[in-house]
Amino acid sequence: MKQFRILSIIVLVLIGFSCKDNVTIITPTQSNQLGKIAMSFASAPAGITRIVAKLTRDGFEARTLELTISDSGQSASGLFSDVSIGIWHLKVDALDDSGGVRFTGETDVEVLPDQTSTVELQLLPANSSILIHVTWGTTCTPTPQDIVSWWPADGNPTDILSGYDAGLHGGMGFQTGRVRMAFSFDSADGYLRVQADTITDFSSFTIEAWILPATPFPDDNYHSIPIFEFNDESNTEVSLGVHFWHSQPIRFSGTGPGCLFANLRDTENKDHWIVSDANVLRGNSWNHAALTYDHTSGVTRLYHDGKIVAQEDLGIFLPRMNIPLFFGVRPPSGPHAVGHFSGAMDEVTLYKRALSAAELYSIYAAGSAGKCRWR
Repeated sequence: MKQFRILSIIVLVLIGFSCKDNVTIITPTQSNQLGKIAMSFASAPAGITRIVAKLTRDGFEARTLELTISDSGQSASGLFSDVSIGIWHLKVDALDDSGGVRFTGETDVEVLPDQTSTVELQLLPANSSILIHVTWGTTCTPTPQDIVSWWPADGNPTDILSGYDAGLHGGMGFQTGRVRMAFSFDSADGYLRVQADTITDFSSFTIEAWILPATPFPDDNYHSIPIFEFNDESNTEVSLGVHFWHSQPIRFSGTGPGCLFANLRDTENKDHWIVSDANVLRGNSWNHAALTYDHTSGVTRLYHDGKIVAQEDLGIFLPRMNIPLFFGVRPPSGPHAVGHFSGAMDEVTLYKRALSAAELYSIYAAGSAGKCRWR
């Protein structure tokens, strides 16, 4: 039996409202209480030519959105605008060229201030699903291609793409994040470990995340704070792989408190450093941080809040990443042990290519709406 997957529906709360004659409209009492429902459909089965979506709610005018499936890619997209907060009933029909309903499904969607939720709608008879993302404030950004793993930290350490779940160790927990929930680290012994050796066999990469580093930053010209590190746990001088830290001291090739620093240790155990200016990071606040490496050009970049804060041509080499990945720690029994990350991390994502500046800025600009979860 063919399946019809509707990739996503995103509900975004915006300012504004409209009303119609002879219809009782409930007028919002506060700003930012209206939104739009953006719908995206892909890979429709042969014969499906139209999508009809109906949105209803007591006391509000019924809304209908009709979309035409394109011949190229069998896809379509569109949106409802000016949708008030509250519970709405959504019905979706997929029609063939004779007007017959081939697939159908319906569900209730609740739009709440300052909350994000996911609802699954079964489309019959294909038993496919539709993901409905309800967000408050700004729309999510399209998810970049070539993701390897994604740890959103929504109350668990699950990798929602590849199944390489992180292990929680020490004083780890969860807290309110930049996007939904986040990993919470204490400064004593909290960290995460991912058995990443089977998912990082590639030469170009990006690792990006929202981080909330606790203050004070180390300022003793000796200690630095690990954000991410690949480490084989052999407890030797050659145990290290690529690592991405903050507040790297000057004596160790950094620029001091609040800097972003990375060493792209390669498969021949050679170091390749890149560092930003000091005081780039804001303590006790959410920052978006990213490290990219393009194996074709050798260009390596550090990003903060969607902007390039350091760029170097480090040459062509193979970054050492086919070993376990740690969040917030260098394995404490290894050489040059440093402190633990203290604060929070959210939406940790690994890609097998260097994302562009525009892609990383769009992730930052999406803020609490995050990346769209089409999958």
